[in-house]
Amino acid sequence: MPNYDGGHYFLTMLAPVRLGTTAGSQRYSWRQTLLDTLATLPNSQVGVTTRDDEAQSPFTRNTMTHLARFVLIDAPPYNGRISGDSLLAKLRRVDPTVHQPVDGLATPFLLFAADFDAADGSEASLRAFTDRLWATMRPELTRIFACCYGFDAATVTSAEAFFRYVRACQVETTFPFNDYWRPADLARMPADLALPTAALGAVGRHAKPILAALGLWLACFLYAALGRDSQAHDAAAWVARWGGLAVLLVLLGLGGYLAWLYNAFKRKARVPFPRGAQLPDVLKSIYLQQRFLEFVIENQGRDPAALHAAFGRFLRDHDPASEAAPTQPPGLIRSGPQPAAAPAARTVPAATEGAVA
Repeated sequence: MPNYDGGHYFLTMLAPVRLGTTAGSQRYSWRQTLLDTLATLPNSQVGVTTRDDEAQSPFTRNTMTHLARFVLIDAPPYNGRISGDSLLAKLRRVDPTVHQPVDGLATPFLLFAADFDAADGSEASLRAFTDRLWATMRPELTRIFACCYGFDAATVTSAEAFFRYVRACQVETTFPFNDYWRPADLARMPADLALPTAALGAVGRHAKPILAALGLWLACFLYAALGRDSQAHDAAAWVARWGGLAVLLVLLGLGGYLAWLYNAFKRKARVPFPRGAQLPDVLKSIYLQQRFLEFVIENQGRDPAALHAAFGRFLRDHDPASEAAPTQPPGLIRSGPQPAAAPAARTVPAATEGAVA
């Protein structure tokens, strides 16, 4: 299931952008209309330039989406002229000033890529995500995809119609990436394929006798093929014949094992990794990191009893075992500082003679 791995569904869709212009007295190309629509779409507060924005990305209205991105693809990347041997090009009278064929697209494409929590890689999991998007950001989706072929705002008016459009434009994600693993998740990772390390070690330990036997068989084979008839020739032919059969059986066994190992690797590669951290887990982890850093700063120098009491209040107020609340809101690079409890009285040692303030 290339689209699914580690509890995440990796959606990739390519929607062809309409050619021509919009209707009305002031007409704009559909491409420019799409660019303007994407440019005015609020971003998450994940950087210096957007940290203080009041408007939030519409994708933060759900707690399924780890990453969502729109990209307009005008043309395939051009990597320059295909080079070759300069001398051969000169002999063939190749003119380097004449351009080579360049790939192009009949229309721009809108790439939509999203990484979201899912139970599996089924269409039901994809449908759950598209239904959530349609329920939480239908106006934004309609303005964006109305610039693309196949999406008619007059007919795509339901979650079912939007799901069908996404499926029509979906392409397989062949290289998903997931890096949210907890210690418990790593413990559930599937075991590696068992390799014949013991057999390889035995071959290595007995390499000299094996090479000697192969050398003897080769010598007998050559003598049987080139030598004169004699008792020694007959003995060499017998060794060459049965030794050749043994070598053939070994090669066939080795080839069969390599074929089995190749297919085993292919089967194993199709099995997704076990379910890892979901977005609520990640948000809670980010929240606890910030709150614990504040706790460490505020409690420097406290005596053990006061520190123990403060940590008890930390566990009570922030509830690390609960993913629901309190937690980090989606779409923020960090949440604001929490109101700190009044610091406990600290024990200050009495000043001694000669002390310097």
